[in-house]
Amino acid sequence: MKIVIYGAGAVGSLFGAYLSRKYDVALIGRKDHVNAINLHGLEIRGKTEGIFNIKAMENYDGGADVIFLTTKSYDTENAMKMLKDTIKNEIIISLQNGLDNVDIIKKYYDRKIAAGITTEGIIFESPGKIIHTGKGFTKLGNIKNVDRKILNDILDSLKYSGMNAEYSENIEMEIWKKGLVNGCINPLTAIMGIKNGELLKDPVSRVFEKVCEEIQELAEYMNIHNDVLSMSKDVAINTADNYSSMLQDIMKGKRTEIDHITGIILLRAKNYRLEMKLNESLYYLVKYLEGKHDK
Repeated sequence: MKIVIYGAGAVGSLFGAYLSRKYDVALIGRKDHVNAINLHGLEIRGKTEGIFNIKAMENYDGGADVIFLTTKSYDTENAMKMLKDTIKNEIIISLQNGLDNVDIIKKYYDRKIAAGITTEGIIFESPGKIIHTGKGFTKLGNIKNVDRKILNDILDSLKYSGMNAEYSENIEMEIWKKGLVNGCINPLTAIMGIKNGELLKDPVSRVFEKVCEEIQELAEYMNIHNDVLSMSKDVAINTADNYSSMLQDIMKGKRTEIDHITGIILLRAKNYRLEMKLNESLYYLVKYLEGKHDK
């Protein structure tokens, strides 16, 4: 099986390294990252240690069986525009943050689509180098026309490499559950410039709880009956020393995925005529921080 990781940053590079132990894998990424990998291999430190000699390219020319899409959510549209004339019958697996990636993919390609979530902690250190900061779990599931045997084979490969990975019968629900938790954690950490674990300490914890309470109301309307606060606390505990991806983006002066996390949460709440004043405030504060860096 030939696998391409399209948009190989931190997450894509880690998964590409793990999958390369069994499959023919190619990373598609930015020029400086690609050049560093081709010259010196992909260096991973932290929970995973090693140098992985993986093919890396700037563009996809076709021929893969599976494409893992690991771009930022705001790049999904551009990625699919780039891919639409090249892909033929590949399986596309969205392994991204954000709540609207599958909908965007379907606009351009609807033959074979799967999706996944992961809570692995990864930091992009520099071109050719990533840090695996925390172990988490990964779930993959079918969206449309993807053979479960293929996904199970990929999951077995990830498990062989040491990941906690499993199949999900309802991956779209899993994506929403993760998205709701991200909505509780990411904006607050990005605005305050704190590690995830700081959310559990007073007085920040009081705001954290109020954010989760608003999101819990939306969850109930969507028939997601999990305790959002408990789920979010568990993630904050397990990733206490991590900087959220949204905070990492702010620290680097980059665009965040706020529109594809909190933005989609607010849109869904509007459909149910729910007011989410605190989450709306967090949304605009993160947008302010983005604009501040742009200037």
